[in-house]
Amino acid sequence: MATETKKDLLPTPETKPGCSGKFNPYKEVVIMGVSFMLIYCCYGSVVGLQSTINIKGGLGTTSLMVISIISAVSSLTLVPFIIDFLGAKTALMIGEAGSVLFITANFYARWYTLMPAAVIDGFVDGAIWPGSGMYITWLGTKAFRRFKNRHPDKEITKESFLSRYFGYFYTFMFCGDLLTSGLTTLSLMAFTNLGPPAEMSSNQTQPELETMPVNESDAMEQSMFGDISQCGANECQSNFMSANLTDEDLEMYIPSKNSLYLLCGLGMAFGLTAIAIQFFCLPPAPSRYEQERKAKKALKLEYNGATDRHETKLDDGKEENDEENDDNKVANVRKEMRMLLRHFVSPLNLLVIPFLFYCGLYIGFQLTEYPRAFVSCVNGVEQVGIAYVVLSVSGVSTSVLCSQLIPKIGLRRFLIIVFFVHLTIYLVCRFWVPTVDTKWASYVIAVIIGIGGSSIFNTMPLVTNRFFEDSLAAAFGTQNCFMAFGYAFSTGWSLGVCVYAKIYLLLGFLILAFVCLIGAELLRDRKLKQKKEEEEKNDIA
Repeated sequence: MATETKKDLLPTPETKPGCSGKFNPYKEVVIMGVSFMLIYCCYGSVVGLQSTINIKGGLGTTSLMVISIISAVSSLTLVPFIIDFLGAKTALMIGEAGSVLFITANFYARWYTLMPAAVIDGFVDGAIWPGSGMYITWLGTKAFRRFKNRHPDKEITKESFLSRYFGYFYTFMFCGDLLTSGLTTLSLMAFTNLGPPAEMSSNQTQPELETMPVNESDAMEQSMFGDISQCGANECQSNFMSANLTDEDLEMYIPSKNSLYLLCGLGMAFGLTAIAIQFFCLPPAPSRYEQERKAKKALKLEYNGATDRHETKLDDGKEENDEENDDNKVANVRKEMRMLLRHFVSPLNLLVIPFLFYCGLYIGFQLTEYPRAFVSCVNGVEQVGIAYVVLSVSGVSTSVLCSQLIPKIGLRRFLIIVFFVHLTIYLVCRFWVPTVDTKWASYVIAVIIGIGGSSIFNTMPLVTNRFFEDSLAAAFGTQNCFMAFGYAFSTGWSLGVCVYAKIYLLLGFLILAFVCLIGAELLRDRKLKQKKEEEEKNDIA
């Protein structure tokens, strides 16, 4: 049994329990998963319907693009400072507050209400994924250290612990997606044909719309509204940019006001509940500079001969003078900026960036193209909730499988599986031509898209931890930055590029991303080999 050291006796934030009682990583990951389940599912439902419920003039898609662009910038300039100075828990709650604001703006979605909310949400949204990633990494690392202390002879890697913890976390997240998909279905279908769509204009004439042929070489003169073969890969959102669309044109896409009010009301309630659970029940993960300050104090106490447990207890009332604290803060800010710059231009980071960018592209495809072109256009907006139930069940099952499979086969082999899953998704989406008899296939597509999305979410934080263990705050900030850029790019091209062209672009980025990941693995192996050789030389010397 491991003995306690002076550092173990220090009352650091790691030993402060939440409302679950004594600190237990397994309990905390459950609390974290349940709370994040609530915020993610309600925000994800509203975001996932933006390209449909706010389709007129491209308002919904444009708002998502604004969020993504601003979030990408803040992920590199603001989020690492929030995490390293305030901690992962605080960063997470700040980001979630922006999500609740964006949901609220959808009660009355107009350019002058939704866009300001999107800007504010964009500034803080970048803290959600890095904050949650850092928090789960902290829990998984602490659980790994406890296990190694109790079982020093057992062969187990930190990566296997992290993969399990992220698997648990994302299982809760997709369970929340499943729950909210059910609520979305009820809210959309409960008021079907009981009121006018949320944003409709009368006395408007049918515009002449551009149509895309089923095959690029064949021309069809039919309107896409009357021919579902123009849905799926052949759908073009540019058809909806006209201001002269009629009620009949958009009735397949926009639900009633009652449905929207119910959906947004549930979203607000779930979001505020999630923030309250995290605030009262989760222990604060120590910030980077808080840990450094505690470590310095521990060394100082040890140097002064403070060996008694009571003597090592830190007295918050006896801090260094204000001038010294200010100097330390300035020095820490400069240190953080240098670390961010070094991380950003490092060869490993440059090789991982295409994979992160591709992940953002895929998430954009899942949240914009799929519900609009493969569900609403084929079956009507009321069926989006059902499709997301199917997608969420697929995601939950895949996340559970990931938590068990990745520790057994390793991250490298699992990434090969991810590549072929995504390749299959694009081939199916590209060559499926919707007909009255094949509408059911949109739900089959939901299954494979759910598998692809869940595998992406489970591998991203593991890739970040694998390559950048020494600079996690900067790495998670970079992860969110280029994911957001990819998502912004995906939503931006939704306005002017037909779905079939986006699929070809996604295929190209998929190949590029995994070629670069292979290069990153080779570079990492070379660095580890050099480090091992240096250690052997030092041992000999």
